[in-house]
Amino acid sequence: MTNFRLCLFTFSLIIITFTLQPFQVTSDESTIINVCNKTPDPILCKTCRHSDPKSQTADVRGLASISIACGTRDADKLYTDTNNLYSDTKNPALHNLLDSCW
Repeated sequence: MTNFRLCLFTFSLIIITFTLQPFQVTSDESTIINVCNKTPDPILCKTCRHSDPKSQTADVRGLASISIACGTRDADKLYTDTNNLYSDTKNPALHNLLDSCW
């Protein structure tokens, strides 16, 4: 479910980026709020955007790039955490369940 939300979030931001591409203005807090409120998970979007100080001066393309970087970072963390759980678990049922993910 989290992976699906992450993909949907990233896809939404890419679509918004290309829709707003003609408006080459730098962002401010109102731009970030406006763009994030159009995504399926505005809180996740705002958290992502505020995690990079460049978001305050980025144009819409820059905001999309920051969003993609956040999505990539979160997907990498999800993969690492799942792999660690798979490697470290002593529970055979959980191990079999996680094995089906690969």
